[in-house]
Amino acid sequence: MKRMAETPSYRRIEERRVYQGERVEVYEDAVRFPDGHEGAHTWVRHRGSAARGVVVIAPDGDGRVLLVRMHRYLFPDASWEFVRGSLDEGETPEQAARRELGEETALEAGTVAEIGVLRPDTGIWTTEVSVVVATVSDATRIEPQHDEGIATAEFMPLATVWNLVADGEVKDGITLAALALLAARERPQG
Repeated sequence: MKRMAETPSYRRIEERRVYQGERVEVYEDAVRFPDGHEGAHTWVRHRGSAARGVVVIAPDGDGRVLLVRMHRYLFPDASWEFVRGSLDEGETPEQAARRELGEETALEAGTVAEIGVLRPDTGIWTTEVSVVVATVSDATRIEPQHDEGIATAEFMPLATVWNLVADGEVKDGITLAALALLAARERPQG
């Protein structure tokens, strides 16, 4: 593989926290940009365990994957998403995937394996999200947890999921990135 030239970098002049809430801290740092000019760069850090997240790709034995229809506070419409959440203190991504799957759908995971890590917005957020594949052997026991904002949960063939993406029904960036990682790992090599 061809070696890339070194990328010019940013240099922090001063870190300035401008807001601290229960869940996030917002910073507006004084920065020297790669082109040499100075200015401000705003960024956000989750506090505590929310700084690490997990997204769960849950296939069943019939080649389908689990999606939940979620309503999120910031948007008036619902979106199809993979199960996801934050890691609790001291929890591994695999443990969090099992817990989140159970909390949101009452399903139990069989084998679990982390397949990669996403950085949902490298320009603003410091959050990293582990992508975990967690197999489900008994998809009939699904119970979407409405108190979590889940309207419904369904196992769907990947072709149906990609149709939902094309139709704009999957809007969640973490779900879209996890799908891309899964597709890249399953593509023919060469």
